[in-house]
Amino acid sequence: AYARTCDGLNEDKLYRLHTIGARNAGVAIGGYQFGHPSMSVKDCAEFFLSLVSMVELRPVVDLETLSQGHVPDNAGEWADQWCELVKAAMLSLWPDSVNARRGPIVYASTSYMAVMRDQKRSAFGPTGWDWWDAEYRAGVGVHGDPTQPMRAGAIAWQYSGDVAIKGQVGLFDEDVAADLDRLRV
Repeated sequence: AYARTCDGLNEDKLYRLHTIGARNAGVAIGGYQFGHPSMSVKDCAEFFLSLVSMVELRPVVDLETLSQGHVPDNAGEWADQWCELVKAAMLSLWPDSVNARRGPIVYASTSYMAVMRDQKRSAFGPTGWDWWDAEYRAGVGVHGDPTQPMRAGAIAWQYSGDVAIKGQVGLFDEDVAADLDRLRV
């Protein structure tokens, strides 16, 4: 499971509760930051690192189109810099870890990632940072089909968003990973 650690420079007050709940249930947990290319990448990465517990799953930066309706011109570079800063922290904790050398994961929709690839020219996908694809083929609020193939280059796929799960309170996202071990630290 992944829990939002912070949104830019605003701490998610439920992160620690979600982390404790996941661990008590025997579920590996990781943290993510909702990234804001309009903010200082150094400030955002440092704030994230001050809050996140990086012991089970690789950190993730979540990049999505906000109210401006387009991908910011600096999103690719911003994501690359965020990943470099967080990867340095990962390597200081686990210098011999293969996954720490891979660094964090970038979560973005197929279209957002395509724009960032064009902006950065190669930092993402099979030859760069690992990519977690956010694509609800069935629509928001609808359970998708996890057996459909993932996009080429993605290591994980969020196939449903904001869905109800029987016996649980709240709304959830549903994801599938190509190789769960690649998500571990």
